[in-house]
Amino acid sequence: MIEALNKHISNFHIKISHITRFLIIIYALSLVPMLIIGIYNWPSADDFSMALQPHETFVETGNLISTLVSAFEKTIYLYFNWIGYFFSSFMTVISPSIYKESFSAFTPFIILAMLTIGAFYFYKAVFVLMLKLNKKYSRVASSVTLIAIVQCMRRTARVEAFYWYSGAINYMFMFGLGLLYTGILINLIFCDDKRKRRFISACILGFLLGGCNYMTALTLAIMSFVFIGIAVLERFGFISISDQSYYKVKKETDAPNALSHIKWVILPSVLNIIGFILSAIAPGNKIRGSQSNGIGAVTAIFLSLKSTLTVCIADLLRWDVILLFLLLMIVFWQMAPSIKLRFKHPILFTVFAYGIISANMTPPLYATGNFDAERLYSIIWAQFVVFSVLTILYLTIWLRQFISERSGKKDDIHDALSGVSSCSVIVLLILLIAGATFFIIATPHYYSASSAIYDLATGSAKSFKAENLERLEILNDETQTDVALKEYSNKPELLFHEDVYPSEDEWINTALAQYYKKESIRLQAK
Repeated sequence: MIEALNKHISNFHIKISHITRFLIIIYALSLVPMLIIGIYNWPSADDFSMALQPHETFVETGNLISTLVSAFEKTIYLYFNWIGYFFSSFMTVISPSIYKESFSAFTPFIILAMLTIGAFYFYKAVFVLMLKLNKKYSRVASSVTLIAIVQCMRRTARVEAFYWYSGAINYMFMFGLGLLYTGILINLIFCDDKRKRRFISACILGFLLGGCNYMTALTLAIMSFVFIGIAVLERFGFISISDQSYYKVKKETDAPNALSHIKWVILPSVLNIIGFILSAIAPGNKIRGSQSNGIGAVTAIFLSLKSTLTVCIADLLRWDVILLFLLLMIVFWQMAPSIKLRFKHPILFTVFAYGIISANMTPPLYATGNFDAERLYSIIWAQFVVFSVLTILYLTIWLRQFISERSGKKDDIHDALSGVSSCSVIVLLILLIAGATFFIIATPHYYSASSAIYDLATGSAKSFKAENLERLEILNDETQTDVALKEYSNKPELLFHEDVYPSEDEWINTALAQYYKKESIRLQAK
């Protein structure tokens, strides 16, 4: 009986392409309810204060060019009086809601599209161009990463990550764009096709992303220094990353030709660092910093290193993501024999990845002493997932290469998983489906998609928009100057961000009053 079972197992094979299709379908289906519920999305808080001047310009002129000019002027004002991240500021002040409140429905489409495109492009560059692998492997990594980021994110962070425009465009959108930018840099090194076009794109994006939120900007600045460092090492012949010989040490006589590929990333990296410096030295940062209690740089760095353990691993990492990581390990183990590049530095790479994850948390700790805002948690989680996947990739390949070299046997290359690996994948998928079903029944908001389905099914999302439309009639009524708004009876978890307060002096009340030209706005007492 045991022999028969072993025979069945050895004859059972799952193709990587089947896993790829399954994961892509799951991810795509999980986005459907998230996009549908976006129809009921509505602006709030900073959507009114940040976009006030462009909104007023559009209302007065109806001219898109004039509106963009106004947005540019507001960005300059913010740079000198509030915050230095000029690219994030510009993208924030051109919120879709400045044209019409219901245009907030476009927010999840914009954010999720950027994140998805960025992830697929980045992993394709890593797997297909750097490692010379079939694109099906990059799609597995992309799908697992996106499922983990989007569906398994901290519940309270989802609204600011995907639906509240001012938070989402500043953080999750920039994170996705950062992945795209990094993928373009990798393309510049390893791909000859359309290199000049990519070079121009990389230069523009590099500078602009230097002026995005400081968490993503610092990460990209560090990566820029890494790229420049690699370029210098190759320039003097210490290493080569060109084509098939990128894992070999270059001869000294070949050094002058080494820049033929790596030179393309130098200028984009320099421009990225320049953009980051311009953002960091903005006069507005000093003004805003005077209103918060930051901590020293050294203390912030050590707290960041600690927070990777206490926040990312102990607090944010969930059982289902661990199972997804195990699934990736199986796939990476299978593809390892196809990789010619020798992975020699597992400890160094792990330390580097840990440092990058930690660096992401340093800016808010340095500026405010905490990262309490949920939008910060969204990209803390996203960056943790991406670099965890890259670390799993590196360690898995290193381990298989190490075992293969010690055994003296050359591993065969197969398109399908082995019998044991295939059975392991089935077990993992069963555990994921069973566990997900249990948690959804117990907690409907456990996943982003299930949360959307629940609020759509209960009518909470529809009622939320209906209440906002009722408020809009009052806010657009020019005969009412002192407005009292009823409290929401429905607050969908993915859509509700923040409301006005009973006191008309709160900043959010003042911002809403200025936006709709009222003397005062307050929340009506029950």
